[in-house]
Amino acid sequence: MSCVLNVESHSWEVHQIKVKMGSKNASYHCDRHRPMFRVRLDAFDKVIGDFVKDVKFTDKFLFDLKEAIIADWQKREDE
Repeated sequence: MSCVLNVESHSWEVHQIKVKMGSKNASYHCDRHRPMFRVRLDAFDKVIGDFVKDVKFTDKFLFDLKEAIIADWQKREDE
């Protein structure tokens, strides 16, 4: 498994790490700053998923977003 995410100039990578008994444990880690930060992939994904579920948008934001998408779409169609 291989993936790189750049979050605020931090380099996050997903690796499968061999642990005891030969099984593999996927995790995100960043070793840019010491000590190295590592979190299990399933735990990290749960935190991100829970956060995203709780994100709420106002009606005004959704309206403005829709208008911006339509304007961008029309601009691309005209090109």
